[in-house]
Amino acid sequence: IDRHPTDRVRMAVRQGGRDSVTHYRVIKRFRAHTHVRVQLETGRTHQIRVHLSHAGFPIVGDRVYGGRLALPRGASAELTAALRAFPRQALHAARLEFAHPVTGKAVACTAPLPDDMQQLLRVLSLDAGPVLGAFLVGVLTTRVDSRSMLIGMLSGAAVLVFLWWNGIVA
Repeated sequence: IDRHPTDRVRMAVRQGGRDSVTHYRVIKRFRAHTHVRVQLETGRTHQIRVHLSHAGFPIVGDRVYGGRLALPRGASAELTAALRAFPRQALHAARLEFAHPVTGKAVACTAPLPDDMQQLLRVLSLDAGPVLGAFLVGVLTTRVDSRSMLIGMLSGAAVLVFLWWNGIVA
């Protein structure tokens, strides 16, 4: 991951960028979105957003890396309204762990899923319809020491504690 070549506010997957690794696990698939858990191996600026967007699965509500709002064809009125009204990126840090800057001891913080994301998950569940695929675990990685950058093991799914739009239109 490195600075975007023309938009200095954004980051991008680029040859010559810094190594970055994001592990993810699908929690639940919906008709056109997927709720996933993500664990960072590295901590690059906007890493989750950059990796998922680069792989073609932008996070719901991410106007910088996700572009325009995409509504799945045939979505219920309630889902359409919820997606349009969602005021932010559908990202939530359920657990953070870091070294205390003075003592160096590990500090761990947890937080429950916010009400707005719980509501979005509820609406997605009601709109779910048929779901294709099964349990998926993978790694998104960009390695500057390899011949080519790899964004791997994402197959037709999408994100919520990381929620992304998967582009499947029924």
